[in-house]
Amino acid sequence: MNENIGSDVSTLPRILFITPCAFNKISGGGITFSNLFNGWPQDCIATVHNDLNPTNDQICNKYFFLGNNEIFFLGPFKKRILLPKQSLAANNIDYDKSSIINKAIRLTKQLLFGNIFPNAGQLTEDLESFINDFQPDIIYTILGSSGIMDIVEQVGDKYKLPVVVHIMDDWISSNYSKGVLSFFERSRVKIRFNRILKNAAETIVISDAMKKEYEKRYGRSFSVFQNTIAVDKWSHNPRVTPIIEKKIFSMVYTGSIFPYAQLDALILACQSVLDLVNSGVKLEFRIYAPEHMSVSLRNMFESEPYIRFFPPLIDDVEYFRTLAEADILLLPSNFDNMSLKYIGFSMPTKVPSYLVSGTPILVIGRQEAAQIQYAKQKKWGLVVTKDDKKKIGENIRILLSNNQLRSDLIENAKQVALQYHDEKVIRLEFQDMFSVVRKRFLHN
Repeated sequence: MNENIGSDVSTLPRILFITPCAFNKISGGGITFSNLFNGWPQDCIATVHNDLNPTNDQICNKYFFLGNNEIFFLGPFKKRILLPKQSLAANNIDYDKSSIINKAIRLTKQLLFGNIFPNAGQLTEDLESFINDFQPDIIYTILGSSGIMDIVEQVGDKYKLPVVVHIMDDWISSNYSKGVLSFFERSRVKIRFNRILKNAAETIVISDAMKKEYEKRYGRSFSVFQNTIAVDKWSHNPRVTPIIEKKIFSMVYTGSIFPYAQLDALILACQSVLDLVNSGVKLEFRIYAPEHMSVSLRNMFESEPYIRFFPPLIDDVEYFRTLAEADILLLPSNFDNMSLKYIGFSMPTKVPSYLVSGTPILVIGRQEAAQIQYAKQKKWGLVVTKDDKKKIGENIRILLSNNQLRSDLIENAKQVALQYHDEKVIRLEFQDMFSVVRKRFLHN
């Protein structure tokens, strides 16, 4: 049993996690959930999800995958266009033979509804059986599509359970904006979203900036919980001076790559690195990301010897060693308005691990974004708020040469990690919250 849990184990509520992003070691959300729930008894947590990433069974070993019976698209293409490759195989459908039809359907769907087709969810007998076997006390959810929210509401109503909502991105403001008929699903989603928030027993957001905006927007209080980290365990001794003996400096980026979040900023960073290399700076940019997410960057830069691509780092020891051995860690975000609308209030999962790495951080993005404000206010990163590869390159040079600045950034970063991200405090507060919600619900 994890010593960080403050509540008596015998009284801990049984949590049903309903989510498009389950516990895993790949996605930002999956890592955050794994850290926040680390140490929670496995027999007190179960997950209902439609995440295609491999799940992390160390945190939870009871999973129900939402298939086409539980979540389905509406309209004439019901069920067919929801099928991923795994589901096609399970239904004895030849993926190659269906690829032409699927491509045509996807193109039609994007033209009419953008990236998200109208969908719905239902509580099936199989899902009911899974829930009956588990006997949950609380629903915890990050919400998602109409289908996910349908299931959250149906389970909550049928089993009379309190709902805890945790919002990671302001997707409700940015999704469903493309497509001739996107207004249809946008309206359906917002109705469900507003209703669930209004009735939720507890509402959580990912940053102080989101808390301020959401409290004004939705007229209720929100608490803030971000990713946590074992600061004492993973803190590395600062390496103020870059390792010149390597004969080449290294800048590292780890994590997801989304067109509406980091992709454009990463392209700028790659261009800056190549310009620096051409000017005589010995520098290598190492990008650790899932292959399907880095394909655009690979197509543009894989032939360049100083831009290198690697799979995600899923082993903790290797991950933190890689961060500590880098000369610069990059935290990029796009500058365009659409990206700002989506990630403006977000806080990347990697921030705590970057903070304890002992390596200075270069932060790129719009000054309105929460992660940029956080870095500037707490002085844990060197911030570039100009959409300019030359400016980015100048700041890379500064971080490679100014040892006093490196030392100050590293020290500030560690203090911020201790104060705002240490699992000894944050995880305890997060996990105790569920016992408070359960007691409050029973007394009402």
